Amino acid sequence: MTAMKNNTVPVEGDTIQSAVFAHARFTSLNRRELLVDPAIQPHTVGELSAYDKSRETAIFVVEKSGWNDTDTTYAAHHNTDAKFINVALREWVISARRLKNNTDYDVHGEIITFYTTGCSFALVREHQIQITGKMQKIFVPEEQSKIISHEKK
Repeated sequence: MTAMKNNTVPVEGDTIQSAVFAHARFTSLNRRELLVDPAIQPHTVGELSAYDKSRETAIFVVEKSGWNDTDTTYAAHHNTDAKFINVALREWVISARRLKNNTDYDVHGEIITFYTTGCSFALVREHQIQITGKMQKIFVPEEQSKIISHEKK
């Protein structure tokens, strides 16, 4: 695939690629959900480390994107009377599924999550993401979807 556009926040249906996607960790011990974390390096050791060099060139399709609004409590600095400060955070979060090598949709492809704005340590900057194309979601009758999901395994 050739590059379509750069420096744009990916939205649902965009196919994307980034060398940063190799740097990920599992969000829990069930080892199902991956969070892109640029701090994870090939030599990072630990139960949750999930560095995978093959993700550097893999193509993913954005399945969800949108604002994540949260309230976070931080310890206050020593020069204030308050012990804690509540901060409202607004972060753009993206979940994307890995496609097959031929860029066909893979119902079982791994899913990565990352942020493009906010205070998250799992921040991937827009200039680090290449939008390579667009995919479209198509609805099919349930009987047909069962056939398709069995064929894709």
